[in-house]
Amino acid sequence: MKELPSSLLVIGGGAIGLEIGQALARLGSEVTVVEAMGRILPTPYFEPEISLALKDYLEDEGLDIYTNSTVTAIYKEGGRKMAEIRTRDGKERLVVDEILIATGRKPNTESLGLENAGIATDQKGYIITDKFLKTSNPIVYAAGDCIAKSLMLETLAAKEGVTAATNAIKGDISTIDYSTTPIVVFTDPQVASVGITEDELMRREKVCSCRVLKLDYVAKARLIGDTRGFIKLVVNPKDSTIVGVHALSPLASEIIMEGVMIIKNRIRLEELIDTTHVFPTISESIKLAAQSFIRDPFRMSCCVE
Repeated sequence: MKELPSSLLVIGGGAIGLEIGQALARLGSEVTVVEAMGRILPTPYFEPEISLALKDYLEDEGLDIYTNSTVTAIYKEGGRKMAEIRTRDGKERLVVDEILIATGRKPNTESLGLENAGIATDQKGYIITDKFLKTSNPIVYAAGDCIAKSLMLETLAAKEGVTAATNAIKGDISTIDYSTTPIVVFTDPQVASVGITEDELMRREKVCSCRVLKLDYVAKARLIGDTRGFIKLVVNPKDSTIVGVHALSPLASEIIMEGVMIIKNRIRLEELIDTTHVFPTISESIKLAAQSFIRDPFRMSCCVE
């Protein structure tokens, strides 16, 4: 595509579809996003509140977003692209200049003859590996988007490649802690998550303690004039361990690295509160979210422990 389309249909409301859709909308395209699931960013790694809030922000910028909707037909008519959409309210027809299919990826393993090498795959074609990334053939290791446990992240694929190579050469000595892998969506505001969600903690433990801190409470957000979004902490009340950090905010991709260290080191709520943060910063929002478990952040002056 060499020219900016006047209108764009994005099929799929995941990370790629939303990132490109928002970028082209800001350049002047009329953008429509169609997502088959009940919310954008429908993966279990993101909190539903983030999906709902981001949808509102994108719609405020002029994007048309359909959820619980599918594209049933695409064809050309009079030199333009036509798309038929089935929504909750019936059928619609769109006339657009370009169509972006962003419905996800699948492994390209069908023609590799893996079965001849004794390498097992699941029903979708993903290669099955153990915790050392070893396949069902003990002398073959696999890494990246083609393996069943993949989160399809470039950074994780690189780490898996190093891990697989290390184990293939030195023996099975290295594993990956997938629970500490940060996932980021580069929309504006950005989305970032690490650890588990409230729903997942409830499924595992039947109890959960969570707080959502709006960026209105964060001095730096007010100073830069962008208070869109929030920070959510997911805490196991049995031992006050923080098990999930989720952000919809400016610079979420930067502040989530503190979340990674929190999850990796099993930091408890009181330990986070006891840690000095720089004021005024967006990253301070993580500490403020922790403090909101024990006091009202609206009544706190800056830097209060």
